[in-house]
Amino acid sequence: MGGQWNAIYRYGEMRSCTEHWDDFWFCMRIKSYGKEMRENLIRAHHRNKNHEKYGPGKPNSEDVWQGREEKVEPGSVFNERIE
Repeated sequence: MGGQWNAIYRYGEMRSCTEHWDDFWFCMRIKSYGKEMRENLIRAHHRNKNHEKYGPGKPNSEDVWQGREEKVEPGSVFNERIE
């Protein structure tokens, strides 16, 4: 239930549980497969989900933040005292 409160707060509506049901039925379908095949299917399942969510053309943090091109030297940032 807590996740739905977060969704209402962030997006103004409850999120669909379809993705959770899809994951549940995916697990039910593959539970009888051999260990190696199950591991490969699970890996591919998560890879596909991440690609759908974060793939090319999808919104990401770089829409707001600019990525750094070079490493930041230790001690060069966040060294001001906050009261």
